[in-house]
Amino acid sequence: MNKFISIEYDKKPKWLCSWNGGQTVEIHTRETLYGEYKETLFDIELVDYFSSIHPCGTDRYETIEEYLNDCVDCDGDLINIEFKCDNMSIIQIM
Repeated sequence: MNKFISIEYDKKPKWLCSWNGGQTVEIHTRETLYGEYKETLFDIELVDYFSSIHPCGTDRYETIEEYLNDCVDCDGDLINIEFKCDNMSIIQIM
């Protein structure tokens, strides 16, 4: 199934999220990601850590909140850097 979406540039960071090797692919803002996955992805007891290597020097985040906060604080340095947690991949795209 093909779906087309329109992404407006509103200066809000956005993330490309995929699960199970691309079986499910979604684009989210922080708010939509939390709204959709607050009971799973944001539950620190259910999620391991997010890991990658990136220019800011940290290669691991304990929570999705920590990762999302760093994306904003790194002023774009994390754009296009893939992070993984279990069967999920997340990349800041805007």
